[in-house]
Amino acid sequence: MASFGLGAYFYPALPDRVPSHWNIYGQIDGYSSRFFGAFGLPLMNIGLYVLFLITPYLDPKKKNYKAFEGSYWILRMVMHIFMIGLQLEY
Repeated sequence: MASFGLGAYFYPALPDRVPSHWNIYGQIDGYSSRFFGAFGLPLMNIGLYVLFLITPYLDPKKKNYKAFEGSYWILRMVMHIFMIGLQLEY
């Protein structure tokens, strides 16, 4: 929710076209809309959250998740923190 709050806070200050991709030389070579600039990464983070929740039910070897429940939780949190870090950097 904090990611959406951050996006909503900065949304009015963003230009209509927001840089979204840089080449190997650090030059901007791709743009996105203001909406994607503010809310794209938080929406992707929610998608990851849902994916991490349903993956154990889709996997044919469901029983293995119980053995690695702690590691799976750590992986989930690291990915969510990484996505928030990307938004802060973006």
